[in-house]
Amino acid sequence: MASLRRRGAFWYYRFTTADGRRVERKGAADKRETEKLAAAAETEAVRVQAGLVDPKAVALKDHASRSLGEHLAAYEASVVARGSGERHAADSRRLCEVVLNLGGVDRLDRLTTVRVERALGALRARGLSRSTVNHHVRAVKAFSRWAWREGRLPDHPLVHLSTTNEQADRRRVRRALSPDESIRLIDAARNGPTIRCLTGDDRATLYMVALGTGFRAAELASLTPESFRLDADPPAVHLKAENAKNRREVHQPIARGLADHLRRWLADRPLGERVFPFRRSATSVAIRRDLKAAGVPRETVEGVIDFHALRTTYVSRLVASGTDVKTAQTLARHSTPALTIGLYARTTTESTVAAVENLPLSCPILAGQTPKLVNGRPLPSPSRFVATTPLPNTDLSRVPKVGLEPTPPCGDRILSPARLPFRHFGQASHKYEVGAASRQPPDERENERGDAASPTQKSPPLADVARGP
Repeated sequence: MASLRRRGAFWYYRFTTADGRRVERKGAADKRETEKLAAAAETEAVRVQAGLVDPKAVALKDHASRSLGEHLAAYEASVVARGSGERHAADSRRLCEVVLNLGGVDRLDRLTTVRVERALGALRARGLSRSTVNHHVRAVKAFSRWAWREGRLPDHPLVHLSTTNEQADRRRVRRALSPDESIRLIDAARNGPTIRCLTGDDRATLYMVALGTGFRAAELASLTPESFRLDADPPAVHLKAENAKNRREVHQPIARGLADHLRRWLADRPLGERVFPFRRSATSVAIRRDLKAAGVPRETVEGVIDFHALRTTYVSRLVASGTDVKTAQTLARHSTPALTIGLYARTTTESTVAAVENLPLSCPILAGQTPKLVNGRPLPSPSRFVATTPLPNTDLSRVPKVGLEPTPPCGDRILSPARLPFRHFGQASHKYEVGAASRQPPDERENERGDAASPTQKSPPLADVARGP
């Protein structure tokens, strides 16, 4: 039997569900209307117990009647329970709310691809970049997928919603620091004043660790003296899984020179406390001032320098040092090598010029030579049409020397090398001309085909062929 109680301006009713749970739901301001809702709920529970109604359909109807805010709150709690962090969960909910409000989605059963695409179009009209819009797409798709898996939706309505190409609209391109710029930045920080609770020596060490490990700002802020394994072989920095972006434990090796500096710098640091106690905005303010003091331009035609550009510099130096792709991906802790090479690695003008200069000079144009033209087309390479099999039992002294003469293509008719005339290209070796038969008169080619078809006739000696007419 359902029970009613009044709380504020509304009545609430309690009833027993089909699985035996006692639940309470909000009714109406009128008591009679609330009694009708309670009776309908009890009747539906009895029909489900009797097998007359699909329990999934009842659950979907129940979820559809709830407010969208309740579903978003449950989704945020689910993200936190999976260990993604409260900040990430709050950001995901905020992005979902923006898309759902712009699309006019006030109930869960009204979540459709058309409404979401309308909201994304409104975001693009505001001037947001493709990267920012893609963040909204991923957030709302994750919410839709969660609602489907939890049985709150009959299907995943946004399964075919896709992101756009971010490379076509990149608003913020970071560049890597050169070795000279890195040194100037560290020296300027060491000699600079305290900025946002970070002394000059602390900021210089922060930049050195960022350039030597590729850690992100939030990961660096979580480090304690126990995180530095300086006596290990090789020395490394340990990052706990809950502090890493990919939620995986990290044991990042570092250079021995950096380990020597950290050993002196950590000598008087208390255990268990963060060695870089800064807030999120402190790094952007600090690096702006230090770049200005060092005389390093923050923005150039190649890109902009911010604190995350130190990670870009780390990955770029790995690639420039000749590190293989798999090792660079592992040290950068990326999910795919395309992210390491395509997004983070940067090249310099000097490296591209050196790569071009190191190209093999197998092409006449690269070697500074002008190829000879025949009928407006360059002559093909001799190695493409000339066989290099040596002739057995041949007196090379009787072979005439005619020099290097490229042979044009022979078409689709290639005869056996033993039946083709050849020319000698040097003292130590000789070569067959595969295309020589194509220049013979028609009657000679007919004779050759007749000789080849007759099993009783023997081929002329190779020496006679070599002697020529």
